[in-house]
Amino acid sequence: MLFTPHRGIGTDRNRSHATPPVFSGPAIYTSIHAEPELHFKSNRTRETNRASKLLAATTNSKHLLPLACLQEPRKEMEAAVGGSWTRVRTLGRGASGAVVSLAADDLLGALFAVKSAPAAAADQLRREGDILSGLSSPHVLPCLGFRAAAGECQLFLEFAPGGSVADVAERCGGRLEEGAVRAYAADVARGLAYLHGRSLVHGDVKARNVVVGADGRAKIADFVCARAVGSSDRPIGGTPAFMAPEVARGEEQGPAADVWALGCTVVEMATGRAPWSDMDDVLAAMHRIGYTDAVPEVPAWLSAEAKHFLALCFARDARDRCTFVLGAPRTTHVMILRFRTKCLFLKERKAKCLVSK
Repeated sequence: MLFTPHRGIGTDRNRSHATPPVFSGPAIYTSIHAEPELHFKSNRTRETNRASKLLAATTNSKHLLPLACLQEPRKEMEAAVGGSWTRVRTLGRGASGAVVSLAADDLLGALFAVKSAPAAAADQLRREGDILSGLSSPHVLPCLGFRAAAGECQLFLEFAPGGSVADVAERCGGRLEEGAVRAYAADVARGLAYLHGRSLVHGDVKARNVVVGADGRAKIADFVCARAVGSSDRPIGGTPAFMAPEVARGEEQGPAADVWALGCTVVEMATGRAPWSDMDDVLAAMHRIGYTDAVPEVPAWLSAEAKHFLALCFARDARDRCTFVLGAPRTTHVMILRFRTKCLFLKERKAKCLVSK
């Protein structure tokens, strides 16, 4: 079983995260509320501009441009990674030992992230690049290219100046208000709906693996544990505190496991702590998750809608959990993942969460 580290089970919670966040840019994003829409837009614009200024100040380079300033961001970024660029600073290190750096194109000043690993340990990075290269969703961190050069393999990714959602929570006093939780969770749900529609399981959904882009929206990142639905060619993996019961037992890791992990991520955003953080023994925690009737504790202050949604995520039988479907028709049951005027709904009889485009 492949584990990825996380502050929570089996760690000293007074220390910093065991592995630095992969994308922890210098920008400070305040709590983003789901409503009203005008406030959301103005707040996002203000924080994006603030991010640009902080980036310039941090790197001592006035020519650097955030992604939002480019006329054709994707096209120009892809051109940048294929040309001459400079590493600006280290952003962090992944669980697999890969180093993530902030880089800038020497001509345009466009910023992007480079995830690199020695050539001898490049198979996992290449696999992640192969998966990401086939994906295109506003809620998945884009891959801009892959190459082997100077004795290392490099995976080029869009730079997320907001850092991870866990970083956002820390900057907001340790936890997020429900409005912000709704907004970020809605983005993740749409990202999962896209992945599951392509028969792909992320395998390690948590706040550290959800990053905030230049537009203030959340994007799913780090596909080290990703696998095809029904695949048996890779060991089951992920972060123990976010594992569904069937994953903790080593049985299967399907789309329903991502739904459970999203529920855990909602709890993490709302409390600032991973589920089961009161347990210091990883094996004992995994036994509790896999072989008892226990479910993660839900914060008492959350709304009734939020608690109902989490109850659907935390159904111990994977077959009873809600699923995410993009483009489904609206129903009358509004759920927690309400994002501005677009909603995620629950069709209770079929136990499916329906996400409108």
